[in-house]
Amino acid sequence: MVKTLLLQNGVRVVTEQRPGTGTVAIQISIKSGGVDEAAAESGLTNLMQEATQTGTATRSRDQIALDIEAKASPIESRTDMETTMFRTKALARSAPDAFNVLADVLLNPVFNADELEQVKEQIIQGIKQAEKQPAAAAGKKYMETAFAGQSLGRPTTGTTQQVAAYTTGDVKRKHAEILSRPGDIIVSFAGDIDPAVAEKLVQDTLGQLSGGSKAPNATARFTAGDYREDNASNQVNINLGFKAPNGLDPDRYDVTMFNALLSGGMSAPLFQELRVKRGLVYTPQSSFWQYENAGTFVISNGTGKGKAGELLTAVVELLGRIAREGFTQEQLDQARESVIRSVRDGRESVGSAASINAGQVLKYGRVLAPGEFEQKLRDITLDDVRRVAVNLLKEGEFALSAVGPQETMPTSADLKELITRQVAGIVVPEKPAKPPGVAGVFNAVAQETPVASSPQVTVLQNGLKIITVERAGPLSVGGWVGAGSDHETAELNGATHLNEHMMFRGTPSYPSGTIDKTVEGEMGAGLNAYTTNDKTVYYIYSLLPEHLERSLNIVGEMIFKADIAQTELAGAPVTLPDGSVVPGKGEIEAVIEELNMGRDKPGRIAYQVMMSQAYAGSTHGETVIGTEPVLRAMTADMLRAYRDEYYSSNNVIFGAVGPVKHEDFVKMVAEKYGDLQPTDFPPLPVPAYKGGTLVQEHKAAELATVYIAAEGVPTASPELPAYEALGIIMGGGFASRLQKSLVNDLELAIGAGAGTSEYRNAGTFQFSLAVKPDKLRDAVKEVYAELRRLPGNITEAELERAKSMLELGIRSSYEMNNDAIDAYAVDLQAAGRLVTPQDKIDAINALTLVDIRRVAGKVLSSNPAVAMIVPVGTDPALLPQHADILRLRDGAATGAPISKPKPPAHAA
Repeated sequence: MVKTLLLQNGVRVVTEQRPGTGTVAIQISIKSGGVDEAAAESGLTNLMQEATQTGTATRSRDQIALDIEAKASPIESRTDMETTMFRTKALARSAPDAFNVLADVLLNPVFNADELEQVKEQIIQGIKQAEKQPAAAAGKKYMETAFAGQSLGRPTTGTTQQVAAYTTGDVKRKHAEILSRPGDIIVSFAGDIDPAVAEKLVQDTLGQLSGGSKAPNATARFTAGDYREDNASNQVNINLGFKAPNGLDPDRYDVTMFNALLSGGMSAPLFQELRVKRGLVYTPQSSFWQYENAGTFVISNGTGKGKAGELLTAVVELLGRIAREGFTQEQLDQARESVIRSVRDGRESVGSAASINAGQVLKYGRVLAPGEFEQKLRDITLDDVRRVAVNLLKEGEFALSAVGPQETMPTSADLKELITRQVAGIVVPEKPAKPPGVAGVFNAVAQETPVASSPQVTVLQNGLKIITVERAGPLSVGGWVGAGSDHETAELNGATHLNEHMMFRGTPSYPSGTIDKTVEGEMGAGLNAYTTNDKTVYYIYSLLPEHLERSLNIVGEMIFKADIAQTELAGAPVTLPDGSVVPGKGEIEAVIEELNMGRDKPGRIAYQVMMSQAYAGSTHGETVIGTEPVLRAMTADMLRAYRDEYYSSNNVIFGAVGPVKHEDFVKMVAEKYGDLQPTDFPPLPVPAYKGGTLVQEHKAAELATVYIAAEGVPTASPELPAYEALGIIMGGGFASRLQKSLVNDLELAIGAGAGTSEYRNAGTFQFSLAVKPDKLRDAVKEVYAELRRLPGNITEAELERAKSMLELGIRSSYEMNNDAIDAYAVDLQAAGRLVTPQDKIDAINALTLVDIRRVAGKVLSSNPAVAMIVPVGTDPALLPQHADILRLRDGAATGAPISKPKPPAHAA
């Protein structure tokens, strides 16, 4: 049930009560962001928002972190174009205390000058790092091009020069400004909280504010334009966009539906054309960005060197085909039901519910009744969505940003000619005028009360395991295969992941191209998969109860009977108009584009390099996705042989969660797959942990990205909770030891964290750092110094904080049905038995300081596996070798004690 309250000063409170969830999401949203800033104060709101957590009138920065993280998740704050937001998520018993800390951060920051300088330095480093990321740079340049000279076109972070120049007085002025408009403040609660309690909390804290609300934003103008930046990235990241309705325009519903039809899944034309047919991109996507005063429709893709021309031509010609031919009524009906269901299911978690409710009140002044949005979608016709395509193209105006290799890019004039040619002579009937509807006054949204979860497990005679959880919400069905990259040989590196892709390409009952259409079109659901070192998972989600058997058929055939055809893998040869024959493009091309995408991300590379050192010489240390030469050498016969060896009944789990009866699902699985014979597949290898150090330069690195790993434990180990708690104590959240020492006090790192990665037969404990290269050695020294100090000074309060955060994480991971069944199945696969959330919480609550000291000692004695991804040209003398790191670990390194530096000088 949702309840809204308007306080006398204009602050609005929205509460969606969900008894029994055990958690409460809290969000404070303010209608103020980048669009409200003049050019001279660009980024000031973001700086103010980031600086609020550095201290209040009654709490220091460290005390804020301690107080919130003893009860809730770390405070997340963000400034967008139109909104500034603060939120957290708490265990239900601690929600009032967590809200009071959140309110204190918003209302009473002191903005200490030294602390502000540190925040400015962190923002500046973030801006510089983003400028080196091709995808992020292309997105930034798109907005600058599409809305040139306007606040909507400027980044919410501002520029490095602006951030460096802002003073404490500037920040205080901006803070006073946003608090002077209580009518622009929304406080949203969702979860296990009484509305009366929530309302009183807000009244007691924000109820004393006085003022009004800001005037509507001035209309922004889509300026169009063409920005290109040549560099040596592995991909060129392209944003091609057009003018679109703003977020309050009635036509926005038409564009929303057009976007769903164009790119709303694997069966959508954009995915089929760019990935399945041409192998140009890994994740084709389009977006409708709506703002109060403007809108733009953008198609964003990254593709390999020399493919830009084909990509842009394919995109524009696809839009032209839609403008001429439109969609079918069946496609429209299916997409509409899919959007409606995704909107309903999007409220499944308390965090998303709190965010959605706040966003709707900010945008519309109220929470929308459930059927209101659905009716708008049901009113949309085929002419309406076809008209969207025509309107995007008809003027020939576009905004383009392309960052990366520029080979084959068409000229701006050629692109404009291609666009206008698509709609020449096309006439679409004008949209008939409709009298404006009268919106009903909203009072409440009914929320289905969850039934008690009751996980059940059955094992068939052939070893196939079945797990179900009956509860309210959408149905999710999946298959968990105990095969991962650890099973591969050098010639098969990447085979498991490639097979995962190929299993969407056709089965005996679902030929090529029909799986996506069946799931997304006919069933209105979603589907996906993922591969790790020890498992491959296929799942269909957002299902209705009547889809249970059909979804099981699809998942089962993908796992046991996929065609894995050579033409789908490598592409069928293509005959050109001149009679010449060229190689086709199959799924290998799409996977290689996924590989290229990862090559441009230093963080992803750093993790893989760390694994290569931790498990040198074993498949566990190799990349899951494989390498281009090995992938290109693979054949369908090799993939089928690999599948037949490992994808057997005694290596598979089928799972379902939602409105499902265990006995019904077991009967279905037994009838379809109970006759499959188990096999003696090779067991999952137990990798040997080794350790070592490797440094790589990367052109996209502004800072050094560092991983320092130690041997950890597998998923089902009883020691895992202690390692997870150690991770939080050392580097989880703003109250962690590394955040306090490395980031706050000594200013050696821009960011620092710690945590675990675990698999069925292995695990690592790792520290992660973002640090300037000249501070890298001192940062590593301090990581180990803090770890050595821990056994002698760890406190019960630190352990209790870790327990609270771990419990919150566990409860959150079972909140949404699709996440819940994945968690249950992964634990069943690893432990060989049912593991419940309460089992995990009980193990956490049983932890003692002795346990933390014990695992800290193991981490300290482990041979470190270190990866350092550094900017090109970094002086090697700044980088410790492995022998140096061992000395730092053991405290044998000499040198002056590390002390806090002077506040940094901010150069442009």
